[in-house]
Amino acid sequence: MPVGQNSSDRPPGSKAYLCTYSSKSMDGGITALSVALTSPASSQDISTAKSAPDCSPVTGIGDFACLQWTGYFRGEAGGASANVVLTAVRGDETLEMPYVTSAPMNGAPAPDGDAMARALAQAAVDAGWGNGSPLGVPAAPAPAS
Repeated sequence: MPVGQNSSDRPPGSKAYLCTYSSKSMDGGITALSVALTSPASSQDISTAKSAPDCSPVTGIGDFACLQWTGYFRGEAGGASANVVLTAVRGDETLEMPYVTSAPMNGAPAPDGDAMARALAQAAVDAGWGNGSPLGVPAAPAPAS
């Protein structure tokens, strides 16, 4: 059953506006998407966004954008979920969009990191974060066995 939360309230101590969506099913496990927009962002917020570790550049979004794959895609232990995070900077705003889904279990198909990344990037463009240049999304790392 899908569960969503859309809040214009700022979390304590943050300038971020948050929107989250999650769903859970017996076949697909848990899937969650959240969006955090910080506007205006401080120079420290912008610097932090631009220095995300293991972040592959994306073209066509804002002044700076990158994608980061973690969990299942990086072979992290303990049944780690499959995570893709889009981080972008536009002027004095930062955008973070993490997409989390369960790692494969009980014969479920493997998460598609390329499709997850393309969906996040296209969502950012559709939300007005495109910069007029062609959208270029890097390939996901090959999942570790």
